[in-house]
Amino acid sequence: MDDMDHQNDDSFRAGESIDEEAYYDCLEVDDKSDKFLEVDEKSDKLGEIWFPQKKNYTILKQEEVAKLQEDDIAQASTFLSVSKSDACLLLLHSNWRTDNLTDAWFADENKIREKAGLLKKPLDNASEDLSSSCRLCSYSNSSNISASCGHPFCGDCWTGYITKSINEEGPACLVLRCPEPDCSAVVGPDLVQNVMLATNQESECYERYKHYLLRSYVEDHKLIKWCPAPDCNSAIRLDAGCSSTSCYHVSCVCSRSYCWNCKEEENHRPVDCETAGKWISNIFESVHYQRWQNHGKSKEKALEVFDKVKTTVHQELLEGHELDFLLEACKQMIECRQVLRWTVVYDYYNMSDHEAQHPKRRLFGCLQGHAEFSVKRLENQVQQFLSLANSDPSSSSSVVEKKEFADFRVRLQDLTNMTATYFKNLVRALEHGLPETCCDGASWSCESCTYINAMSAVKCGMCTAHIPEGAGYWSCDKCTYFNPASTTSCSMCSLAECC
Repeated sequence: MDDMDHQNDDSFRAGESIDEEAYYDCLEVDDKSDKFLEVDEKSDKLGEIWFPQKKNYTILKQEEVAKLQEDDIAQASTFLSVSKSDACLLLLHSNWRTDNLTDAWFADENKIREKAGLLKKPLDNASEDLSSSCRLCSYSNSSNISASCGHPFCGDCWTGYITKSINEEGPACLVLRCPEPDCSAVVGPDLVQNVMLATNQESECYERYKHYLLRSYVEDHKLIKWCPAPDCNSAIRLDAGCSSTSCYHVSCVCSRSYCWNCKEEENHRPVDCETAGKWISNIFESVHYQRWQNHGKSKEKALEVFDKVKTTVHQELLEGHELDFLLEACKQMIECRQVLRWTVVYDYYNMSDHEAQHPKRRLFGCLQGHAEFSVKRLENQVQQFLSLANSDPSSSSSVVEKKEFADFRVRLQDLTNMTATYFKNLVRALEHGLPETCCDGASWSCESCTYINAMSAVKCGMCTAHIPEGAGYWSCDKCTYFNPASTTSCSMCSLAECC
C-alpha cells in the first residue's frame, strides 16, 4: 500500500503506509460501526456525497455571460437615459459596478462623462460637417465618422487605427481614444462595430474586440470568474453572501475543480487561501513537502482509474448497466486524495508548534491516519471490481449479470457515502481548529455525527440530533476521544478510563 503509515506512538502520518488489521487493532473500532463514518440517511444520495452538499454557485456558458452583460448594459441605458453604447463605456469605466455608476452619475454627470471620455457635445475645434476632409488622410468623404468629440475620419483610417489597437494593444483597445492629438474622447463599441463590420476582412478582429469586452466584464465582476482551465470558456458565478472557504470549492463542466477565490489548483481545504498561497510560494525540502508530493502522485493515480472506468470499463460491460456509482466512487477517491494532500499543509502550519503528546496533535494524527485508511479501503474496492471485470474480457458481460454485481454496487455505494461523510466531518473539524479537544466541562458526543457538544445543549450543533436520554461521556487523557460512560476503555486508543 502506498501513501500510508503509522508512527511508534500509534498516531498516523500522511504519505506512508499502514496495515489495515493493525490500524483497527490500534483503534479497536469495527469498520461497520465507526461513528465518524456514519451516513446521515437524509444525505446518502450519490449526488450529494461531497461538501458542500448544495451547490452555492452556477456554471455559466460564454453565451450566458454575454447575456448578463447585455442585461446590465440595457438596464444602465434605461436608467441613465443614454444609448447602449454610451452605457457600455460608462460601465466599463466604473468596473461594471452598476450601483457605483448610478450614484456617481446623479451626483455629477459631467464629471463622470469627462472621466469616461464620453463627451456630451462635440468640441469647439471639431468640424460639425462630417463631409469635410478626413483629419488623417485629408481625403474628402461624405461617409466620415467621428466619436463623441466630432473629429471626422474616413472609414479606411478608422479601420486601420482600430485594427492596429486591437492586434497590438489587446484589452487596452477598450479605452482607445480618438486619433486626434490631445483628444480625450473614447472610441465607443458602436463605432467599432460599424467600422469593423463594414468589411468582412476585419470581422475576426471585431470578434477579438468583443472577447476583450466580455473578459473585462467578468474580471471586474464581484461574483463571476472565468474557469482557469486552458481552452475552457465557462465562468462560475458564486451565490451572493458566500465568503467562507467552504463556499469557494467549485467544479466546472470541463472537470476542473479549484478554489474560486484564489484559483489555486483544485480544492485546498482545510487550509485557507492565504495559507495555501504561502505554501505554494515557497519550496520546501522538508518531509512535509515530500508527503505533499506523494499525495499528489496518489491523486494522479486516482485520476487514471477514473479515466479507465469512464472509457474502458464502459465499453467492456454490457450496455444498460448503470456504472455511475463506480464513477462517483472514483470522483470521491480523487477528492479525498486532494484533501489529504492539504492536510499535510495544515499539519505544517498548525501542528508544528504542538508537542508530540499534545492532545490536539495526537487527535489530528489519528484522524489523518483514519482518513488515509478510509480512502485506501475505497480504492481497494474499486480495484477489486476492475480486476474482476478485466480478468477475462470474454466473460465481462456475465460478470455484471450475476448477483455479485448488485451486491457489490450496494457495498460500494455505502462505502462511498461513508468515506464522503468522514472527510466532510474531517475538513469541518480542521477548519474549526479541532474543537473536540477544546471542550471545557461536561460534554456529549452526537451519535449521528460525533460532534462534541456542551452538556447544556439539547440538540447537536452540527446535525441537530437530540441528546440521547441519560447520555454521559468521558474524555480519554491520551487521545481526547469522547467515549460513552458505559465503556471502560477508550474506543480510539484502548487506554483504560481514569478513575
